[in-house]
Amino acid sequence: RYIFDVSQKALNLDMCGLMIETHLQPENAITDARQQITLEALKTILKELSFRKEYGDNSFQKQLEILRNEIDGIDAELLNLLQKRLKVVEKIGHHKKKHNIAVYQVKRWNSIIRERTKLAKDLKLDDTFILKILRLVHDESIAVQHKIMNKK
Repeated sequence: RYIFDVSQKALNLDMCGLMIETHLQPENAITDARQQITLEALKTILKELSFRKEYGDNSFQKQLEILRNEIDGIDAELLNLLQKRLKVVEKIGHHKKKHNIAVYQVKRWNSIIRERTKLAKDLKLDDTFILKILRLVHDESIAVQHKIMNKK
């Protein structure tokens, strides 16, 4: 999926080759029949395949460096925000421990999913991408709170 995207007909990710399983009759292949293609399909792929360059000219590289620096700054902001969030999660964990409250709160989690996915949609962010991030952040939040709850 990442190296060769049939819809784009291009070799991506700075790869210099493909491994493609072919068979005269893929349905009769003894092994890996489901991942084999016919010779006709292979010919079509090879005919339509384009190879993307690894590097552009100097002007391209300079602009790319500017944009990458911008991403680096945004990534630093994201990491700082995650650290800030986890500090609040620790406070929540201590508060829950003090009052003997369960770590996992189903209603809260459902509310987060509903509200954040709505916000993501408004911001034109992919739902699947945002759900993955939310789950990772939530899992870490739960782990941090469990650690606090289990401390003597």
